[in-house]
Amino acid sequence: MEVQVEELGPCRKKLNVSLPADEVKNHIEELYRTANKQYQMKGFRPGKIPRKVLEKQFGEAIKAQAREDLVEKGFREAVLSQKLDVIGTPKVELGEEEFDLDKPFTFLIELETKPEVKVGKVKEIEIEAMSAEVTDEELQNGLQELAQAKRKLGPIDEPIQEGDFVKVDQTFLLDGKTVLEREGLQIHTGIPVAGTDPEEFKAKLIGQEKGAEIELPITFPENFEKEEARGKTGTLKMKILEALRFQAPEIDDEFAKAYEFEDLEALKKELLARMAEEKERRDKRRIEEEALDQLFAENPFDLPSKIIEEETEGRLKQFIEELKRNGASEEQAKAQAEEAREEAEADARRTIRNLFLIEAIAKKEKLFVTETDVRNELQVIASENKVSLDEVQKEFETRNLFGELRLELMSRKVRNFLRENVTMTDKKGTDSKEAEKKA
Repeated sequence: MEVQVEELGPCRKKLNVSLPADEVKNHIEELYRTANKQYQMKGFRPGKIPRKVLEKQFGEAIKAQAREDLVEKGFREAVLSQKLDVIGTPKVELGEEEFDLDKPFTFLIELETKPEVKVGKVKEIEIEAMSAEVTDEELQNGLQELAQAKRKLGPIDEPIQEGDFVKVDQTFLLDGKTVLEREGLQIHTGIPVAGTDPEEFKAKLIGQEKGAEIELPITFPENFEKEEARGKTGTLKMKILEALRFQAPEIDDEFAKAYEFEDLEALKKELLARMAEEKERRDKRRIEEEALDQLFAENPFDLPSKIIEEETEGRLKQFIEELKRNGASEEQAKAQAEEAREEAEADARRTIRNLFLIEAIAKKEKLFVTETDVRNELQVIASENKVSLDEVQKEFETRNLFGELRLELMSRKVRNFLRENVTMTDKKGTDSKEAEKKA
C-alpha cells in the first residue's frame, strides 16, 4: 500500500491511498468464494455455482462491497502507518475510474488530526489571589436583588418618571369633536399611543402628576375603532388619574419573612453563606481558566478548523431555538444569531482549546479516570435522583453517555490539579502560601 500525505492547513491533511492490484484481486476473489458458499441457486450444488453466473447475479453488489471493505482497510492501515491521531469524520473521495480487479485501487481521504500539545510546568504559573470574603456592599447588593424579585406595581405621589405606568382617561377629537372616549386605561411611558410621536408622547407624560391634563396631536391609525377618523389628523387629550411604579419592599424583618426566614438577620446569615460559596466557586473557575490561558500562551498550538466550525454552528443553533422559544420569529432569531457569530466562534475556540489542553495535562501528569471514579459518580447521580445505581447504569448504557462522563471526570481531575499546583500570589507578586507561613 502506498500513502501520500498532503498538508491542507492546520491539523488538516489529505491522504492519497493506493492499494496494489493483487490485494484488490485477492479480496474480490475471497468475496466470490464466500458468495458461492452462502448462496443457493436452483440447478447448482452448494459451492459449485459457476463464476460467470455469480458475476451476472451478484457482480455489482460484490464490487460495491469490495470498494467499501478496501476503503475501510486502506484508511485504517494508512492512519496507522502515518501515526495519525484522527478526530471528527473523515471525507472519502473515490476516483472516477472503473473499479477493476486488475488495477490498483486508489482513493483520497481528507481528515483532521489532533494538534500536538505541549504542556509547561504548572507550578511555575503565577495567579493573583483574590479575597473570597463577601463585602458589606456585595451583601447589600444581594439583598437588593432579592427585594427586586418581590417588587410590586403600586401608586406613587411624585412626578412621573421614565418607565412608570400611568392610569388615564383618554379623549380622541377630530375637528374639535369627540369621536371616542376611554376611561381608566393603563399605559406606559415607553409605549406611545398609536398615531402619536413617541418622543413627544414620553416628554408630555414625564414630570406630570396626578390630576394633570395633556394634549397631543395624533394621526389616527388605519385600524382605529372609529372608521371616519382613520388616516386623519386629530387631537388626543389625556387626564392623569394615577401614576404607578414597580416598587421594591423595604428590607426589614417582614421582608425576610416573605422568604420564610425568622428575621432579617437570619436571612443575611443564609445569604452571606450562599454568596461566599458562589464567590469561592467563581474564583476556583477563574484560577482554572487563567492557568489554562497561561499554559496555552506559553506553548500555543493550532486548532482543527472543521471542529471549531461545527461547535460554533451548534452553539448558534441552540441560541436560535432559545430565541424562538422566547417569542422571536425565525428571521429575527437568525439575524440575532448572525450578530453573535463572532462571540460564539471565540467561545467555541476556547472550549475546544481547553479540551485538548486538559487531555494533554491528564496524560503528562497521569491523571487517569478509574472504574471506581465512574462508579462513585454514578452513585452520586443515583442518590441525587433517588433511583437505584442499576437504573442509572442502564440509562448511561442506553444513551451511550459513558464517554461524556469520563471526559467530565477527567476535566475535574485536571482542574483540581491546576488549582492545587499553581502558585498563588498577592498583588505585590508574593507567594501567598509563603506569606501565610511567615505570618
